Amino acid sequence: MYPSRMFSIDRERFLVLTAALAASVPACATTPATAPPVAEPLVIPPIASAPPRAASTGASASAMPPREVPPPDEPPQAPTAGSPDPYAGTPVHAQACPVAENAIGQIPACALKAPGPTCESFSDTKTECPTLTRLLKPRVAAAAIACLNGRSGTQAICEFNVSSICAYEALGSACLDPSAAAACTKVMARCGTGTKMSRSSCEAGVSAIADGKRARFLSCISESCAFESCLTYL
Repeated sequence: MYPSRMFSIDRERFLVLTAALAASVPACATTPATAPPVAEPLVIPPIASAPPRAASTGASASAMPPREVPPPDEPPQAPTAGSPDPYAGTPVHAQACPVAENAIGQIPACALKAPGPTCESFSDTKTECPTLTRLLKPRVAAAAIACLNGRSGTQAICEFNVSSICAYEALGSACLDPSAAAACTKVMARCGTGTKMSRSSCEAGVSAIADGKRARFLSCISESCAFESCLTYL
């Protein structure tokens, strides 16, 4: 056993020493607990209002381009004044003059010239021009060839089937032959009224055609009910 005095503690000195030690140590700063992050509220930007829609003008508002609609078929163009077109069926009318005058006429020579190195069907037109003097009576042939000569050197002479067009126009210069009425009654009964050939045109053609060509001409227009090939290829 150790002597009891060895464990004797001066209580007063102990308290003083403890107080001195406590004063020498700075107080620990209390660190506040970190607060959890607070989520910021989601802000949705306002949607800009669309500008007021203009009044409809018929145009599509779609981003896709409008589908093109093909234009309606155009009606056939009427031939120019003074140049009836046998393909269009423009009626011609014979004149009220003595039939004997159909045999009278100063037929000009065919004097045709192309306007340039390229001229559609010009060679055919040069070949057909002289045949009009054999197909048509002199009065009418003179008018047909004058029509062709009047187009010489211009683009009009290059028109396809210009010989038939000029011959058809010339039918209107014929003196009406009374016998044409009976012949055309038969032709129109066969062809009807829904064709490009009118009764007046038929009578003008029969009055204008050379006597030796009449039978073939009547056969041609009865079968085709038109004048296209019947004025140049008999």
